[in-house]
Amino acid sequence: MQPAVTQQRKQFFPVNDLFREYLHTFHRSLDLPVSYEDLLKYDDSFPLINKEGNDTLWQTLIYEQQFGRDVYEGLKRIYVQLRSGGDESILGNLYIDRVDFCTFGNTKPMRVR
Repeated sequence: MQPAVTQQRKQFFPVNDLFREYLHTFHRSLDLPVSYEDLLKYDDSFPLINKEGNDTLWQTLIYEQQFGRDVYEGLKRIYVQLRSGGDESILGNLYIDRVDFCTFGNTKPMRVR
């Protein structure tokens, strides 16, 4: 029998002042309207079940109504920055169906659909 292998979390390193200055100098820094911590401020969740009726180990998050609208709007603005270079004329065509949180694993990933 093989010994159990311990998985370790990835180390996170803060952005130091020199790198932050570099990003700002070359217009590569951006204040985001939503942070990961904002996504964690949900009121409730329920399990996401696949077509076969099996638990996917993802939880669909439920936010307080006004806060949820603000979070979804911020997520759409981030998408616009990533996909269309900031052209906000497409914001009216975007819709966020749900935000999911993975309960399995040590990185606590989120996904937006």
